[in-house]
Amino acid sequence: MIGSEHPPVTERYTGGMAPPQTAIICLAVGLAVTVGADVLTPSYARIGVMLLFGAQIWLEQRCSRRLFLMSPVFLLALVGLVAFTLLPNAIYTALQPFHDLTYRPIVLAYFGSRGEGLILAFCAAGLVVHGILALIASSRTAPAISRNPDPRGGKARTAYGLSGTLGFMFLAATHTDLFGATATNLMRTGVAPIQAFLLLYLLHCALDRSRIGLVPVVLLIVFNLTVMVLAHGGKIPVLIGMAAGLYYIAHTRVSYTALTKAVLAFAVVLVIVMQFIHLVREPEYYGPSNEIAFTQKIGKLFFRKMLWRQAETGYCLSNVFAAHKDDRFELPNQTFWVKILIPRAVWPEKPNFSLGGRYATVYCGMDYVSNSHSASITLLGQPVIHGGAPALLLHGAFLLVFLCGAGAVAVWGPGLPRVAVFALLPWWIDFDQDFALYMGNMIKFGTFMLPFLLLAMDRTCRRSEN
Repeated sequence: MIGSEHPPVTERYTGGMAPPQTAIICLAVGLAVTVGADVLTPSYARIGVMLLFGAQIWLEQRCSRRLFLMSPVFLLALVGLVAFTLLPNAIYTALQPFHDLTYRPIVLAYFGSRGEGLILAFCAAGLVVHGILALIASSRTAPAISRNPDPRGGKARTAYGLSGTLGFMFLAATHTDLFGATATNLMRTGVAPIQAFLLLYLLHCALDRSRIGLVPVVLLIVFNLTVMVLAHGGKIPVLIGMAAGLYYIAHTRVSYTALTKAVLAFAVVLVIVMQFIHLVREPEYYGPSNEIAFTQKIGKLFFRKMLWRQAETGYCLSNVFAAHKDDRFELPNQTFWVKILIPRAVWPEKPNFSLGGRYATVYCGMDYVSNSHSASITLLGQPVIHGGAPALLLHGAFLLVFLCGAGAVAVWGPGLPRVAVFALLPWWIDFDQDFALYMGNMIKFGTFMLPFLLLAMDRTCRRSEN
C-alpha cells in the first residue's frame, strides 16, 4: 500500500534516537581520523565503517525516519564503501581459490593500501555529516510528499506526453539519420537529465495521486531507460532507474525486511542489466567468433565490473596520493574545477577535462591505453594532484557540506525540490568520477532541468490555468 506521508515522529522516537545517533557520530569521527591519518589499518577500519553504516540504517528504520534514503552524502559514502571496499574484497577473498584472478595482479596491492584507507576515511566522514543532519531532523517531522500540486492532472499529462515524445525522438535520432549529427549529439547530452527530471516528477505525481496511475509511469520509465541503453547510455539509465526506485521506497511504508528484499532484487537486476548493456556495446563479444564459453564470458564481465575496475581505480588513487601528498598547497590552484563551468563558446581554448587516458599511463602503470579505455582516480584524486593532502581535506569538506545541503533540501523540501535532488542522483552518486567533471556535470545537467522545474512549479501552473 502506498502511503502519502511518513508516520509522525513522536517524542518517544525523538528522545530514543539522539543518544545512539550521537554515539554513531562520535565513533565515525574516530574512524575517519584514525584511518585517514594512517593509524588504523584499512582491514580493521573496513569492518568498523560497515558496522556503523548498518547501525545508522537500523536506527533510522527503528525510529521510522529513513532519511538515509534521501541523503546524497549518505548514499555517496555508501556507494564508496560497498563498491570500492566491501564488494571487491569479498569477491576476491571468496572466489580467489576457485578462479584465475590474474588480470593485473599489481592492482591487488590496493587492498589494505593507503588508497583504500582514504576512501574509508571519506565514507566515515560522510556518515558523520549525515548523522548530524539526521540528529537535527529528529527534532521535527520530516514531510514525505507535498500536498497535491496538480489537482486537475494537467501538468502530469503534459510531462507524460513530453517524456514519451522525447523518448521516441531520441530513439529515432540514435538509430537513423533523421535529425543529423549536430542535433543527435545535442540530444545525447541533454536527454538524460531532462528525462531524469520528467520521470521523477511523474513518479512524484503518481505517488501523490495527481490523476495519473503508477503503472503507466513505470511503463514509461522502462521504455525511456531501454531507449537510453540502446543508445549506449552506459550507467546513466541504470542510475536513473535507481533514483526512481529510491524515491518510491522513500515515500512508501516499507519494512526493514521488504527494504532488504528490494536491495537484493536491485542487485540481481543490476547484474542482468549490466550484461545487457555490455551486449549492446560489444555484440561481437557474445558472437560465435569468440570461442569462450557463454558462462565464462559472463564470469569475465562480472569480475571486470565488480572487482578489477574498482581495484584498479583504488590502486591508481594510491599512486596519486604517494606522488602528490606532499605537494605545496597554493590557494589559487584550488579553483581548478571552476574552469569547467566556463562554456567552450566563451573560452574556445578551454582544456579537455576528460583526463582518464593520462591517469591510466601516469598513475595506473599502463604503457598504452586504447581509445576505449580510461582510468579513474575517484573523486578524491584530483584535489591531491592540485595541492597535496591539504587540498584533499579542503575539497572533501566542501563536497560533504555541499551534499549535506542537498540532503537538507530533500528532507525539508517535499515536492519539486526533492524531485530535483533525486533527478540529479546519477551525477552526485558517481564516486569514481573526476572532481572537476563531478561538479561540472551536476551544475550543467541541473541547468538542463531548470526550465522544466520552473514550468512544473505551482505558481506557473496556477497562472496558466487562470
